[in-house]
Amino acid sequence: MLRASVIRFGVLCFGLPSLGCGAGQEAQEPTPSLSETRAAQAAFRTIEQRWFEYDEPQRLQLRPSLQAFSSRYPTDPRAANVRLLLAWLFILEGDGLSAEPLIAEGRASRSPSVRDFAEVAAARLLLARQDPQAALNVLLRLEGKLVDPSERLIGAELRLQAALASRRFPEALAALTDYLSSAPAELGDRARARSLAALGAMPELALERSLLELDAKARSGPLSAPDVWLRRVVRERLIRLAVEHKDAALARRLLDSHPGLARRNDLSMELLQLAASASAAQGAHGAFVGLALEIGDGDAERRSASVARGLSDALSASLPGADSLPIVVRATDAQHVGETLTELAKAGALALVAGVTDAASEQAATWAISGQAPVLLIRDTPDLVISELSFVLGTSDMDQLDAIQKELERRNVGKWMRVGSGGFDCRANVEKAGQDRFPVKDWKQASVDAVAVLGPRSCALELFAELRSQRFSPLLAVGLEGAEALANVTGRRFSLAAGRFPRVEPGVDVPADFYESLGRDAGTLVRKAWSDLGRSRRMAAEDRARLPKLLGAASVPLDTTEATGFSGKRRLPRRLMIREAS
Repeated sequence: MLRASVIRFGVLCFGLPSLGCGAGQEAQEPTPSLSETRAAQAAFRTIEQRWFEYDEPQRLQLRPSLQAFSSRYPTDPRAANVRLLLAWLFILEGDGLSAEPLIAEGRASRSPSVRDFAEVAAARLLLARQDPQAALNVLLRLEGKLVDPSERLIGAELRLQAALASRRFPEALAALTDYLSSAPAELGDRARARSLAALGAMPELALERSLLELDAKARSGPLSAPDVWLRRVVRERLIRLAVEHKDAALARRLLDSHPGLARRNDLSMELLQLAASASAAQGAHGAFVGLALEIGDGDAERRSASVARGLSDALSASLPGADSLPIVVRATDAQHVGETLTELAKAGALALVAGVTDAASEQAATWAISGQAPVLLIRDTPDLVISELSFVLGTSDMDQLDAIQKELERRNVGKWMRVGSGGFDCRANVEKAGQDRFPVKDWKQASVDAVAVLGPRSCALELFAELRSQRFSPLLAVGLEGAEALANVTGRRFSLAAGRFPRVEPGVDVPADFYESLGRDAGTLVRKAWSDLGRSRRMAAEDRARLPKLLGAASVPLDTTEATGFSGKRRLPRRLMIREAS
């Protein structure tokens, strides 16, 4: 329920184009912000509150209240606003002839605020008369004149409707951004719901163009809160369109642009597999990076989607004089990684990225012993067989656990439990809905001092929720895979950190996870080596033979390590640090 308040009236004037709330004033006839009597104020507050609560067709129910106000308070300053509200209701009923004299009266007012809102009401009448282009022209002329937040809000909402009806989609998106920016916090849910409905009416091409513009805007500086929300929902809408329509070409375009890939979206894998089919259908031409996309396991699919996001981001980032380096995706499971890498290498892959699980990483490392292209391995394990074509990007769970254990010992933590790799399963089934996944009650009874989490962000957040529900607050230690969740929990906690990870980037609504950051580092290193090779799309065999050496020597700032490259070695140097919650 929205709170109606006379003091906050200027903020809450949503949906009342005739209210003239708080706009400019003329010296000869100032527009008072309050009604003249307490009774009039109370009556108008009631009308205002109900107007906010109702959708537009339901507002017709307010006619008795509006008529009663006009009869009882004919000289009150709010009477002009009420008459314009009545004009609005006439428009909703299809009775434009009755609305016209009321709009004309508002246009003749000496108050600039009333005159401006009368123009908005006139635009609403044009829209009802199936002349959206004329309505849009009226509203565009008012742009910049509606200085009051409530005036901008209703003007932007109506401008959005008129632009959609006239199929002027760039103006519709501009109006949508203005609408979201003008909406006060109390009306945020309503504004977002209407914006989602508007986006659903826009064609794919308009949404893609909007996403490209928002991506470019994000690269130049922080996005506003409405733009962050809009970027996310446009991205999700395009992903859903691609998957629902089996549009491999759209999926391919989204994959080639980092922001086009869903962050934590439930359709990420479907999108990536569609993109893989587009790659297979089009074939590979010139230099490209091959990605072995692991499917068939929840952890593998989630990590693969994250790696693909980061890889796509790095390979499509702009470099002076350089084009983007495309990705060709092939879906595989952990048992057939070698076959997939062979397929990608025969197609001409410049470099390969694989191994988001230990089993797949070990298979990829074995393939690289006699392979035809360098392989960047996402996971590290004690059993990896390293060769001249193997480049290990990640760090092992064993190394992470060792770093966490040393920190717990430094803090004199005696009894601690482990969740994730080697501990309680983050995805363990529960017997019935609402039941805890983790044995938190047992830990509490046993006076456990700390819980270490070697799992994703979702695992850390679910564990934290269960700990809080049991009023249990052990020290929470989070590994690299879920480190970006640290800011979303409270109490005693720390996470592992490496290089600049985890970090929050301007214009990004959800922070990158560790696998996305590894994917970005992989793309950054390959792109640097390709640049050192001359950035040729068509490379001779001898040029390709030089790539592993250039990859090993590449020096460029990275996300997950303070090192700038492999320094001629085959494992990326990395120092694991402890990051306290800020």
